[in-house]
Amino acid sequence: MKCLEITTNIGCINNCVYCPQDKLLSAYPQDGKRVLELANYKDILKRIPKHVKIHFSGFSEPFLNLSCLSMIQHTLKTGRQVGLYTTTIGMNEHTINQLLGLEIKPFMVHLVDRNLEECAKNARMMEEVGVEFEYIKVGNYPESSLEQRLYMRTTRKINYQIEIGRAGNLEWHGENDIKGPIRCRDNRQFQNVLLPNGDIILCCQDYSLEYKLGNIYHDKYSDLHKGRKFLDILAQMRERDNDLICRKCFRAVPV
Repeated sequence: MKCLEITTNIGCINNCVYCPQDKLLSAYPQDGKRVLELANYKDILKRIPKHVKIHFSGFSEPFLNLSCLSMIQHTLKTGRQVGLYTTTIGMNEHTINQLLGLEIKPFMVHLVDRNLEECAKNARMMEEVGVEFEYIKVGNYPESSLEQRLYMRTTRKINYQIEIGRAGNLEWHGENDIKGPIRCRDNRQFQNVLLPNGDIILCCQDYSLEYKLGNIYHDKYSDLHKGRKFLDILAQMRERDNDLICRKCFRAVPV
């Protein structure tokens, strides 16, 4: 299934170690909108075919945009499938009560490196009111006080994801360098990322915004995966060697 990740804002305050916000801020157009407005989002959604799943995730914490809850509710009302990856930062009691009963799959709560108290409070509140979600921890980082106080005592499922280097966008992290034809094991070439200014980026590993497929205000979504930029990426995946970002990604596998 094709999927579009929604970046509701630029400049995430969490600064998780596996999300190179400095790269994103440097690459994002200086005159580009930093916050996706609700009216603009509704307009954009009309341009996206209904079979495309909508993920509120992308390059930043979704709820740092005060309209995020309204965006989720509106998307569900249009009959679309919705997923959510959140640290809960930016939520409040009203938000949490409104999330109860919404058909959101997957609904994942990230273990954060910072803002532990707020995340712990919100996650506990969601458990208490009965919001359906799972936890996720990325990387092999030291056990945090949040994990000790909350995650390890919860009955909710905890998903562990391997440490990621954002396909070469984290200098401190070793990167893959796969030679020969490759493919993405999760078909993430069809899970693109929307930015507040309408740009659509190849995938959530591209924090440097090097692989722009188009802009939803100027290009039809149905044309993005037929266009020259996207077809060039597929061609590079079939080659023996090049500098394609996919070769440095933990999701890349030889063909």
